[in-house]
Amino acid sequence: MSDFCEQRQHRAKKPHACELCNRPILPGCEYILVKGKVEGQFSSYKAHIHCDAIIEDYVNDSMYDGYFDTEEMVEQYIRKACSGCPERGEYDDECEVDPLFCEKAARRALHPTVLAAAIESIRANSQEENT
Repeated sequence: MSDFCEQRQHRAKKPHACELCNRPILPGCEYILVKGKVEGQFSSYKAHIHCDAIIEDYVNDSMYDGYFDTEEMVEQYIRKACSGCPERGEYDDECEVDPLFCEKAARRALHPTVLAAAIESIRANSQEENT
């Protein structure tokens, strides 16, 4: 049997956990569902729209070695998104905003073709969480 992968965008009817940041995908917010079969194993993951953009950026990087390492992915994004940000402070510890949910970071790091959807996702998930 052959391998396959399917990716779709959904609107959450109930809370889900994002595979990248482990924060909730809140009801009413859009998310990406990827499911498929690779080397005989079925798998799936769900991610916020903006977290999926971070994942795509990671796997499309020329240095990507084919190994899916969530911690390395987040570290790479933070290096790219937060370098030179005046709010990070001298020791990179003064900013209280989670870089994965920071619009300024997204603007610095994500590809322009996904930026509008990523920022909309950040806003929707941040607003819902604060209500």
